Amino acid sequence: MSEQTLRCEKGDLPDDVRCGLVESLFADEQSMMLGSFVTVLSGLVIAVLTGQWAADVATVGLIVVTAMRFALFRQNRARSRLRGSGADIRRIEREYILGVCAYLFGIGALAFIAIVWSSDTFVLVLGLTVAIANTAAIALRNFAVEKGVGWQVAAVAVPLASAFLVRGGFFLLLIPMLVAPLSMFVQSSATRLRSTLLSEMSYRRRSESIAAQFDFAINNMSHGMCMISTGRLILVSNAKFAEFFGMPADAAVTHVDFTSLLSEAIERGAISHEHADRLLDLIMTANAEASQCDVQIEMAGGRLYDVTLRRHSNGSCVIVVQDVTEKREAERAIDHMARFDSVTNLRNRRAFEVALAETLAASRVGGGRTEVLFIDLDRFKQVNDTLGHKVGDKALVIAGDRLCALAGKDDFIARWGGDEFVILRTKLAGSTPIEAYAAKIIAELSRPSSIEGAEIVLGASIGIAVAIGGEPCADVILQQADMALYTAKREGRGRYRVYEDAMSRDAQERRLLELDLHVALAEQAFTLVYQPIVDLETRAVVCCEALARWIHPTRGPISPAAFVPALEELNLIHAFGAWSLQRACADAVRWPPHVRVSVNVSAKQLEADFLYDAVRRALDAAGLQANRLELEITETALLRDSQAAQNTLQRIHALGVRIALDDFGTGYSSLSHLMRFPLDKVKIDQSFTALSDKEEKAAILIENVARLSRQLGMVVTVEGVETTEQLERMKRLGPIAEGQGYLFSKPIPSAAVEKLLEGRSALHVA
Repeated sequence: MSEQTLRCEKGDLPDDVRCGLVESLFADEQSMMLGSFVTVLSGLVIAVLTGQWAADVATVGLIVVTAMRFALFRQNRARSRLRGSGADIRRIEREYILGVCAYLFGIGALAFIAIVWSSDTFVLVLGLTVAIANTAAIALRNFAVEKGVGWQVAAVAVPLASAFLVRGGFFLLLIPMLVAPLSMFVQSSATRLRSTLLSEMSYRRRSESIAAQFDFAINNMSHGMCMISTGRLILVSNAKFAEFFGMPADAAVTHVDFTSLLSEAIERGAISHEHADRLLDLIMTANAEASQCDVQIEMAGGRLYDVTLRRHSNGSCVIVVQDVTEKREAERAIDHMARFDSVTNLRNRRAFEVALAETLAASRVGGGRTEVLFIDLDRFKQVNDTLGHKVGDKALVIAGDRLCALAGKDDFIARWGGDEFVILRTKLAGSTPIEAYAAKIIAELSRPSSIEGAEIVLGASIGIAVAIGGEPCADVILQQADMALYTAKREGRGRYRVYEDAMSRDAQERRLLELDLHVALAEQAFTLVYQPIVDLETRAVVCCEALARWIHPTRGPISPAAFVPALEELNLIHAFGAWSLQRACADAVRWPPHVRVSVNVSAKQLEADFLYDAVRRALDAAGLQANRLELEITETALLRDSQAAQNTLQRIHALGVRIALDDFGTGYSSLSHLMRFPLDKVKIDQSFTALSDKEEKAAILIENVARLSRQLGMVVTVEGVETTEQLERMKRLGPIAEGQGYLFSKPIPSAAVEKLLEGRSALHVA
């Protein structure tokens, strides 16, 4: 017996169980009506035959109680199911018990009258029979109400036992022989029936709960499922299985022939004949010894399903269908991401490396020529930094589209990364020669393009490497193309170069140079020389620009144009810049207080906070006043990350350090730089000074830039003054305060600067 049944027998009934039990009391109205009719008729017979007024009263009372019971039956039978709270159900139960008890008491009263006041054998038998029959019916009809059974038995048994006591004689023996056993029998029978009913109800409740859970589980599975009998009849299925055949999710797909279901699905266009035959074949002709079979089915609308069949030993089977459309799309997307660039939708670096390796392997067998072009977009970083990454991405897309428009049908184009593209050329018979092809690419990528209202001009540099018969290997040919690209960029960009063996030697030289730079920086093998900057009116030296020099122990003097870019590539420029600042400040502190020192700062140094810290440490270490230090920044440096450069320069300017814009006029957006950055000086590039001898436009530009800068509160310095004619012309052009050039002095060591400032030597120009 279950725990729930035990609780029910103790009276601890859930409301729904109690409701079911109470409902059973009103289950058979016809038998109740028939029994009541027979009982009332018997009461009338007893009343007539005995002639006792008490029998008349008992019969009338029985009729009234019967009518009330009929009314209660009608009231509750009119409802399809009892509703309400537990208190309502208990109220109805009490009403029923009271009615039954009153009814049975009326029967007991009639039996009492028949036994006590009549000697007619028929009346005695009739009264006793009605009492015993209704008492026995208690167990059959009213066992559902546990506590009410005792009251009902007592309602009959007490009047009956009392009648036997009053009559006496033989009737006394009927109390222990008839009344007591009958009462016990009715009570125990009702208890057994009640226990059986509660067990059945508990089992049914558990079964319904399990069935509901099972139904919920299978209909909320992510997979479709059905069970098919040996006769191909669908026994069980879920909502996903219905959707698999293009049916509504709530469609009942049970007790349906699987073949008929397939035919209907074909008619609806949910599945093709071919795939329907595959499914039917899976069930009909699959190897019966195989416990599992798998196929992949494509349904209408392109949905793809994995179908798995599992066989049972009795011949039935279970089919599980899984929608793998999203999985397939995800795999395709992953494969696409693995092989294609997300910005340009060209092949990516990995895909290119695979294609190159396969092409070279084929060439080793069949011979042939393989060409690799490394393409680097010129000025792309400036576009990206000044106009934003969104514009930069669109520029990359335009470049990729133009490359595809130029490429042959067998050319393999990929984005290598950043602003670099790469092209693989094979099957070259009758194709454009590589040099002409590269020239077309440069010309096409140099065409202006308009992006979000801005005109963009990029250009390109190209490095080319060629493999014959699959040699050299992929890694080597890529290195060769990269070296050729480096050469093209070093020679001025906007050009192409085909790999030559000399480039490999140059690359080796660069590697040796890089190793030597590490040693030179560690040993502080660099020196500084200074070129004076003079006041054009007084000819007095007002500042000296620090210029780095490096004399290699075996190669001799190496130009800053060679070793500074190498320092930037090796990320050593911050350490070198810190050394330059410390050395320059230490030298300048020995000069007269009115003479400043100017130190060049590269673009790389502005990318982080190293510069601010290096300036502060150099000033503190030398004890130099901040206003005696000038930092010279080129426009190109400002373009690399204008906001970061602005923030760094503002912090340095707040220390009192002066900021000079070097090589003014050679960069981009020059006028905006005059407004945005904390500038104290503008240095006009020497190219304008040289052109001023021949080009009137150059002179006009110098004059107007000088006036504009002066009006903005900036000192103007011209570079590259080499002749007295240039000096006189600069003096006439406007408010140009300072000059610098070989006319005044070449760069000189620190000791020579001290002699010059002390008056022990003189400038070239008096």
